[in-house]
Amino acid sequence: MALVGGGGAGNVAGSGGTAGTGRSLNYIGDHIFATSGETTTAGGGSADATLFDFTTGSSYIVGQIDFANDVKANYLTLLDLEFNGESVMAFGNDLESQFNQQPVKLDVLIPPFTHVVMKWGANIAEQGYAFLTGRVYA
Repeated sequence: MALVGGGGAGNVAGSGGTAGTGRSLNYIGDHIFATSGETTTAGGGSADATLFDFTTGSSYIVGQIDFANDVKANYLTLLDLEFNGESVMAFGNDLESQFNQQPVKLDVLIPPFTHVVMKWGANIAEQGYAFLTGRVYA
């Protein structure tokens, strides 16, 4: 079983055994998940709505992020993924192209002891949602 938080016994249910939405990361054995719930962008054309905000433990994570939103066609949608304050993936497209194929799926490799922040935005006020699932490796 993977160790969480730098050592000791394996973290069997980091979420406290409950499921829900929030910006944090949940551990169940050697698996992780996060569910952002509904997040609303202000619509100013920048990635201003936080989907995830957490710090990983002493292991690395291989996972996938699924993102979808309620933005209608012909509007700009932006995503920004930061590790320790540095943007590691940032892009934007109109819904006539890539984002029309929702949900958007992103493969990620998250290093140990990494502060992860993922934000999204659009040029109109709308709701967005994200899921992160993956596995923890020692």
